[in-house]
Amino acid sequence: STPLYSSAASDVYKRQDVSQNFNSSTAYTDGWSDDGAFAITPTGACGGNSVRDNLWSNSIIGKLYSPQIDNLSSGTTMDISFDYKIVDYVSSGIPINATQPGWGSIDVEYTLDHGSTWINLMTIDDSNHMVSSSCETINLTIAALDIPSGSDFQLKFTSHWLSGDFYVYLDNISAKQTVTSTPNCDVVMTSPTNGEINATTAGLITWNPATGGVV
Repeated sequence: STPLYSSAASDVYKRQDVSQNFNSSTAYTDGWSDDGAFAITPTGACGGNSVRDNLWSNSIIGKLYSPQIDNLSSGTTMDISFDYKIVDYVSSGIPINATQPGWGSIDVEYTLDHGSTWINLMTIDDSNHMVSSSCETINLTIAALDIPSGSDFQLKFTSHWLSGDFYVYLDNISAKQTVTSTPNCDVVMTSPTNGEINATTAGLITWNPATGGVV
């Protein structure tokens, strides 16, 4: 799987990256989680492994969560992408039949306050879903003004059943912000205090965050 945070040289100094392709394990890693409805599987996956939820009359909703990332928004545009498909349930083998209209919907949401409020980015339903047995890529953007510098962030996918018996597949989920300026040189040590004499060599070193393009 892709690391939660990656750094790059050149004009772009650091990039915040909440990404997952689920290929490293059939168990959740890197802080991803669900409500018990989704499972990681290679069967019929978009590539490697995907997460999928079987929705039918006895299982009408499923939720998938990204890690909760605290205080790290750079105040720049966030680009989000993911792959998905909706295919009919099969009792064994690889599902190959695209589910016809009337199946339900998928909500793509994010929160800046640890889930107290969820903001809808997109709802996939019959009005915009392309009936296909292949994975489709969706690209979304959160405007810089909507995710201020220092904000917390978490992404959520919610699948809803309306009729039938089908799988929702999700894969290659990515949410990235790019920082294009360096932080200011205004960090202040808090422990040990700045200039402290004979400071302890044990324990944690702490400081107030710099202002500017902080990651």
